Amino acid sequence: MDLQLRGKTCLVTGASRGIGRGAAKVLAAEGCRVAVVARRAQLLEELAAEIEGSRVVDAAPDQELDQVDELSPGLRRIAERAGARAIFLVPIRLEGQVGALLELHRAGGPFGASEREAARVAAGQAALVLRAYADGTAAGLSGSALMLTAEALAAGGDELRGAERIARLAADATAAAGCVIWRSAGEGLHVLARAGVADERAVRPFAEAVLEARVSGLDDLDDSTVASFPVGQPPIGVLQLVFRSSAVPQESSLGTIASFVTRAGQALRALERGDELRRELERTRDLLSVVDEATSQLSLAHTLETVVARLPHLLGVRSVGIYLRHHGRLETAAACEVTGPHSVVADRLLELALGPFRARGFVAATNVNDVVPAAQLMATAKERAKQIMDLSPMSVRASKQAVYRGLMESSIGAALQNQNKYPAVAAMYQSEDLREGPKAFAEKRAPQWKGR
Repeated sequence: MDLQLRGKTCLVTGASRGIGRGAAKVLAAEGCRVAVVARRAQLLEELAAEIEGSRVVDAAPDQELDQVDELSPGLRRIAERAGARAIFLVPIRLEGQVGALLELHRAGGPFGASEREAARVAAGQAALVLRAYADGTAAGLSGSALMLTAEALAAGGDELRGAERIARLAADATAAAGCVIWRSAGEGLHVLARAGVADERAVRPFAEAVLEARVSGLDDLDDSTVASFPVGQPPIGVLQLVFRSSAVPQESSLGTIASFVTRAGQALRALERGDELRRELERTRDLLSVVDEATSQLSLAHTLETVVARLPHLLGVRSVGIYLRHHGRLETAAACEVTGPHSVVADRLLELALGPFRARGFVAATNVNDVVPAAQLMATAKERAKQIMDLSPMSVRASKQAVYRGLMESSIGAALQNQNKYPAVAAMYQSEDLREGPKAFAEKRAPQWKGR
């Protein structure tokens, strides 16, 4: 995106965070000389380091450098901010001239021969990408540039700002005015990242339609065109590109963008897995601290009290109960915000743990449909029972058999694969009731079940 501000001097106030910080970074990326003002000097220092690390006005050296003293003032400031004692700079040549610079910094000793050779190889690969982008500038959209970027995304990502970087890469590579990445969650779509100029409220309906249809879409919005692509299969979100009317990609380019979105989806999934792994490691560390604290007291009572006090925070739950077997039955040893006949539930879960689930190590009861006050429990149970009674008897019989026999399978996958072989399930698929349900729905009448 070119705002035609290169060479201008811009003053940004309130630049330590939020909109001011973002505006300063965008203006610097556009080639402006940026002056920033804020009350917190440390945050301004960090912003200045980030801007200087992405943009230097000094001429790039035309030969390899490995001494800090040999650097130009701008490059030396970057090295000093990074605390680098060793550097290695490799010029990247395009059409015989230096078009970019690969910089390596570290606080340790000098870079060895193998490290320098690897840096030269990386510089050569970067030159290939930059040439592809240069070709795309003349043609409006470079498929090779887009796919090279996609390969980089699939190879790895920045755990902290990965989604934001993907959005900016997508906008830059396609010459779009803006990019919005939506993430699908239980409550609907929410913005995961954005770059450039895009009205999130205006483009959201297009994103929702694409997520539901699971196919890409091209929609007009005032003087712009919005290209929306589902991310992943099944979709985990939507990536949208907003093009000005003068920069709408050709039909032939949309397939290349879709391939890019596929790799972007892989990168987003990898980032989420990394984030989940980081949280899991943090929970494990906290749990180990609980165990260490409890065992240091050498008291079972204190251990259980410590566990029920800390586990809700570690697991993100409200209630925790710990039960110990005594004379063949479970008794509550420690509990936190557990009410009702919870010991009866614990007894039933123990039966499953010692029976069909003996080899699994744990029993999880998920997909709880409703939670009601104790006074409404019987009425709610009768309502649920009536809903079940209104179903086909063959369907109910097949569901029960699938559950009971599925518990005896080696895995959930095996249960799903073998369920059609269970007698009650096979009979249901051959029954008149199977056809009666859809027929009654189409005719807008109550089904007449025959049980055969």
